[in-house]
Amino acid sequence: MKEKIQKIENNVKEEANALLETARKVLLASVGAIVMASESAEKQVNGFIKDVEAFVGKLVERGEIAEKDGRELLTEIVDKRKATAKELTDKARGVVDSAEKNTTGRFDGLVTRLNVPTKNDIETLTKKIGTLSRKVDQLKKAQTPTAKAAPKKRATKKAAATKNGTTPKQEAMPVG
Repeated sequence: MKEKIQKIENNVKEEANALLETARKVLLASVGAIVMASESAEKQVNGFIKDVEAFVGKLVERGEIAEKDGRELLTEIVDKRKATAKELTDKARGVVDSAEKNTTGRFDGLVTRLNVPTKNDIETLTKKIGTLSRKVDQLKKAQTPTAKAAPKKRATKKAAATKNGTTPKQEAMPVG
């Protein structure tokens, strides 16, 4: 019986590990997508900043705006781009968190639909089987000495037959 339980437990562990590995791959793919999006956004922001700096530099050189105004404009544009990049990163993190929760929920639902016993279920059953095995062993031990000491059956006297060949009990019974 313990071998069957162990075999079932091993099968459940293998299936759970396969499902967990799939969920892990989905999560890693999501994280990879976020990293790629973040890197791309950062490259775009950095490229934009360089372009703006060059543009502001040209404006300052030409005297179209004062250097102070140019620096303020540059700082404002850089701050807006950084805020946009942070917003995109936060959204990407939110998507990953949502995907992780969704994957976990689906995994739990799948385990429930497949009626896969949990580790706790298996431990509970193992304890119950152990308890029952001990009780059976105790009953066997208690029964063995009693069987040896059982008294022998006494021979009973047979009822004497009447003249017509029936016992007194049979005569008392109505014939139907």
